[in-house]
Amino acid sequence: MDKPKIFVSAGSPSTDTQEKFIDAIEQKLRDAGFEPQTVGRTRIAAEAPLKEIIRTIDESVGAIIIAAERVFIENGIERRGSPNERQLEKVKLTTPWNQVEAGMAYCKGLPVFVVMEEGVRQEGLLEPYDWIVLPVPFPFSRDALSSLSFNARFDAWRSKITEKQALKEQQEADKTSSLPNVGEMTIGQIVSSLKPSQLWAALGSTIVALGGAFALGAKLIVGK
Repeated sequence: MDKPKIFVSAGSPSTDTQEKFIDAIEQKLRDAGFEPQTVGRTRIAAEAPLKEIIRTIDESVGAIIIAAERVFIENGIERRGSPNERQLEKVKLTTPWNQVEAGMAYCKGLPVFVVMEEGVRQEGLLEPYDWIVLPVPFPFSRDALSSLSFNARFDAWRSKITEKQALKEQQEADKTSSLPNVGEMTIGQIVSSLKPSQLWAALGSTIVALGGAFALGAKLIVGK
């Protein structure tokens, strides 16, 4: 049986520490019985990356966003020239793909868990909203993923996945049980349940069948 897939949003690591960070989370998922899926890492996009991302998200039951430093701003200015201008110092920003993929996963209804390098700027979808956000201390140590703090949030996220899967299975079961038994339906019930296109197709088939029957009957009579 295939393992449930988890969509993992992770930019290309810039350092060995970031690589270990991603590896450790992927292993955590495998240990929990999931199969991590990352476009550009475990899956290669043969065409436009967004299409492969959509396919991967559609196949997944949950999403983990791994937000690690991509850009470091030693000194900068935010909202330059406006009344709200302010100085920036030692700001760490992650890849914009984390934001894009988090939004796509959430819109598809996947439970989202954001695990971020401590110190990365929390903004947009990297802020707690309807999902779990957990900063992890850096330099990274695998012990961080064994902590009570991490495991409590990981288990809460996994519970959301279990609830979502149970709801989906129940909806599918209800849909199947609500299907009518054609053998117990009257002709009128069958006709009324058909869509207009199906009804016309059925009438067309009936007319063709009747025409064929009349033609065959005529030939038999002539043959006599």
